[in-house]
Amino acid sequence: MTEPLFGSASATGGEFGESLDRAADRAMEGLGGRAADVAFVFVAPAYGEGIVAAGRRLRERIHVRHLIGCTGLGVCETAGEIDGSPALSLLLGSLPGVELATFALRQDQLLTMRRPEDLRATVGIAASAQPSFVLLGDPFTIDPDMVLDRLADAYPGAVAAGGMASGATRPGGHVLYRDGRSPRYGAVGLAIAGLPMRHVVSQGCRPVGRRYVITKCTENKILELSGRPALPTIQETIALLTPADRELAQTSLLFGRVMHEAKEDFSRGDFLIRNFVGADPEEGTVLVDLKVRVGQTIQLQLRDGATATGDLDETLARAAAEGGPARAALLFSCAGRGKRLFDIPDHDVGAIRRRWGEIPLAGFFCNGEIGAVGPRNFVHGFTASLAVF
Repeated sequence: MTEPLFGSASATGGEFGESLDRAADRAMEGLGGRAADVAFVFVAPAYGEGIVAAGRRLRERIHVRHLIGCTGLGVCETAGEIDGSPALSLLLGSLPGVELATFALRQDQLLTMRRPEDLRATVGIAASAQPSFVLLGDPFTIDPDMVLDRLADAYPGAVAAGGMASGATRPGGHVLYRDGRSPRYGAVGLAIAGLPMRHVVSQGCRPVGRRYVITKCTENKILELSGRPALPTIQETIALLTPADRELAQTSLLFGRVMHEAKEDFSRGDFLIRNFVGADPEEGTVLVDLKVRVGQTIQLQLRDGATATGDLDETLARAAAEGGPARAALLFSCAGRGKRLFDIPDHDVGAIRRRWGEIPLAGFFCNGEIGAVGPRNFVHGFTASLAVF
């Protein structure tokens, strides 16, 4: 069977249409004369209104049938990360024997999807094909958690990677791409069956202090940890940290819920990371950005640039050990990462290059990253989510 081939390219500045054409021509060179079956395109909104035509223009120039993409505050490409200026990033794939289907979702559709077969009918691929998914959405007009809930019902165990468009401040400001269309609302996706998609999620945190079991809670309010009032317990845990970690906890303290309770020990990658969103000193309770239940194990987490670097390197090393070389990748990195978190440029792309070399790569800085932790897909923050082919 003919092996998959990928090609990527990027462009900065210049007139948008001409820049897109040049990037498309360079990306096609990576396919060695073969036709492109799928295109992923990410565009900085700084290019202006002309970006609405990106999907249609690409289809006309390279005759690709399947295309998805969106606008992003900045873009990622093989050589690095381009943030804060007009730029675009493009990944093309020639995928013989692979079943592909693009689809679009609206919030009103999600609300009326009562059965798993409703979403399967929209996607157009059977659950028995065991597809993986790339999902992109507009944060103003769709609930990504609901999208992932519907996906879990329709395609049990399916892995999804992606992110929410960024760069706009109001509804209608983002552009999504699906084939030749450019909706400004909802979500678009690509189902991929017959091509393994490894998935990497780096949440950039490290666990600190001891672990606790939730012994009393309601919804997202934790009343007791291991039989004691939650807030004083957390405060005592922080007091026992090193001086450096106590200082970091003032601004970067997070909540980690264990995803595999049956494991004997837990480390990075075993936690779903969420924010603390409030506390009630009189009640001794804390609020977290996640519904919890009695019996779940939790541990405090800290995040900074050094921790995020180590976590990404470790996560990529595990992925390489489990799956070997990579042909191409899509990178969905939080808009709070990049130069906002790290002291060096091109941080996340640089880590990928150290692990797999200069593979074809495209992606963007997201307003929420989609990726799996344990058996389910979640929407994350301050995370690097990577789809590796």
